[in-house]
Amino acid sequence: MARHLKKSQRKKIGLPPGTLVYVGDEAEGPARVRSVTYDHDNVEMRVVSVDALAAPNDAVVTWLKIEGVHDIDTVQRIGELYGLHVLVLEDIVNTEHRTKCEEYDDTAFLILKHLRMENGGALREENVSLVLMPHAVLSFSENAQDLFEPNRERIESANGRFRTRGADYLFYTLIDSVVDHYVATVERFDDMIEQLEDEVLLRPSRESVRRIHGLRRLLLQVRKAVLPLREAVIQLQRDEGGLITGDVGVFLRDVQDHLAQVLDSLEHDREVLGGLLELYMSHESNRMNEVMKVLTIIATVFIPLTFIAGVYGMNFRYMPELMQPWGYPAVLLVMLAMAIGMFAFFRRKKWL
Repeated sequence: MARHLKKSQRKKIGLPPGTLVYVGDEAEGPARVRSVTYDHDNVEMRVVSVDALAAPNDAVVTWLKIEGVHDIDTVQRIGELYGLHVLVLEDIVNTEHRTKCEEYDDTAFLILKHLRMENGGALREENVSLVLMPHAVLSFSENAQDLFEPNRERIESANGRFRTRGADYLFYTLIDSVVDHYVATVERFDDMIEQLEDEVLLRPSRESVRRIHGLRRLLLQVRKAVLPLREAVIQLQRDEGGLITGDVGVFLRDVQDHLAQVLDSLEHDREVLGGLLELYMSHESNRMNEVMKVLTIIATVFIPLTFIAGVYGMNFRYMPELMQPWGYPAVLLVMLAMAIGMFAFFRRKKWL
């Protein structure tokens, strides 16, 4: 994957600005385009072809969902139909682009990262691009993973507030859906960290250290997605083009608060993981100290015994106890008494 991305990036070298070159995972097939149009009384949802698309109707709110930005032709034709700047289109097809917000005359453009925790514990990252216009919202995603299905259901519901609001409110709800996934991901992290705490306290192992480092990498990945999005949301609240109404600005402040909470949780989790790593290292150090203490005591006990054995192993002809019948058992008894005495001394000093 990384090799493919590098090759894709190299394709852009030497090309003029605004040249559309897809950067991302290899994909095949045409993009899927879904159109959602609604007003207070009616809603229409359908899958359309690019050729059947018409210019946006100011009488209704239009939501165009494009799934598959690898289809350069589809992205370019939609850009021409809605009058998108060529640099916006260039950023849309670059799935490695960082999160950012840009404003044009009558358009707000936002790139953000959708994060999804997979069953194996890996964190799947998908680039999502949103374009806000006075009466339309365009959403571009890498694949057909329907991140915004709850938003579609709320539009379809006749009792919701969607029908009474404009495109800026739809734009806000799409951002909020991504942020909700951030919150859910952090909650998954909290559960995993709780399990790690019990594991490190009760049965620490090298696998625990591997999991700690893996979680820290995931936390950094989430922080890399969340931090610039908070700055982008703040920029949207300072909208000078009139695309964001005052009411929706209040909702964006709520999203900003959620992002701040996510960042606080990430920082807290990072500190907890650092503490768990220190706890594991402390446990390993204590265990090593216990091992060294036992080995030191054993070596200390055998030092005088080795000295006695060395004295009587010098093989001199005239040594006082060599010719005595009781010499051997006497020396063994002395050595045993010294060993017992040293162990008793260690016990009294509470070294054992």
